[in-house]
Amino acid sequence: PFITIVLHILARQEAVINELKTKTNSVREKKLLQQDEVYNGALEDILLGLKNEPYRRADAVRRSQRRRIDSNRLSRTMEEMEF
Repeated sequence: PFITIVLHILARQEAVINELKTKTNSVREKKLLQQDEVYNGALEDILLGLKNEPYRRADAVRRSQRRRIDSNRLSRTMEEMEF
């Protein structure tokens, strides 16, 4: 029974390793652009697109820096304030 459990664990580990290898290879393949996708000015177009619409995580909420600074100012205690 113990050897069977060990063999089962080893088989699962090998399956996980193989799955990770295939995912790594597919990610590596996706990063490469095909020759016909590359054109003169492609980098500039990509950078302009990022400048116009910056990357944001899907679960991120746009927050105002000014609002955060104002709330920090208002949250000071009386001891922290100088008179």
